[in-house]
Amino acid sequence: MIVKRIIALCVLFFFTSHRTLADIPTPGQSQLPFKPIAREPVDYTQRKGPPIRIRATRQIKVLAGEGHKSKNNIVAVYIGLPIIDSAQDNVVIEDVRSKMADASNVIFSAGGDSLLVEYFNVKPGFCDEISLTFTVDIYECRANLTGAKPYNKESPLYQRYTQDRSYAGVLPANGEPNPILQKHLKKAGVRPDTDPIKKALRIYKYLGRKLSYGSFNGPEKRPADIIEGKKAHCGQYASLFVKLCQEAGVPARRCAGFAFAEDAKNKNDISVSGHNWAEFYIEGIGWI
Repeated sequence: MIVKRIIALCVLFFFTSHRTLADIPTPGQSQLPFKPIAREPVDYTQRKGPPIRIRATRQIKVLAGEGHKSKNNIVAVYIGLPIIDSAQDNVVIEDVRSKMADASNVIFSAGGDSLLVEYFNVKPGFCDEISLTFTVDIYECRANLTGAKPYNKESPLYQRYTQDRSYAGVLPANGEPNPILQKHLKKAGVRPDTDPIKKALRIYKYLGRKLSYGSFNGPEKRPADIIEGKKAHCGQYASLFVKLCQEAGVPARRCAGFAFAEDAKNKNDISVSGHNWAEFYIEGIGWI
């Protein structure tokens, strides 16, 4: 039996700086250990049982190729930190190591959700390795699917997580329906008056019927409509679920992080891999 635990992180991205030092945001706390803060209210009611404490080290390689160019030879790397929500808490960044960056140029954001590592006088062929060690409590979560309320369609949350209507090269103007997504919603049995929890469940089951798992490996030649291609990896499963939920008026978002899988017979045999999944929002219940 394989047990999987997931750690959610902010999206990792690299940014070649075109700013001066005066443009850099005011840093927050920089000393270690560092504890990120929650970006959204935490729903403690979804937690079931005691947490499992995990310590992990995340390694990132920073490369500047032979054709590298940046203004003033400054490069900034933003690294997403583990987020705090109902599924994970008590995040502590224990150690950050870099071979090339000065300690004073390793800065945590004031909001506590990202780490900024800056390099100066970067030359072509530059290479560094950043090592980030953290601990986090992982919780099993169970949502009570009763007490759903009508959506407040004027709320920033609803508008933010239902606005993306683009799919398969089609981007309807002025919030108009996407005909391709609407076609799949009809096949999934989703109607405008369907309960939002049932909408999400029908979309979930529909994608499970239509798709089988396809890996990231090798060149991918897929039709614009991925669902018709019949294969998808975790990122595409998550994106398709989010697209269809949003098209159906259910707020949804894609999440990214790491999946830890341990062998039940050998607790020391743990594999770690990048993973994507999705959440949908129900008014009065929260993110599921």
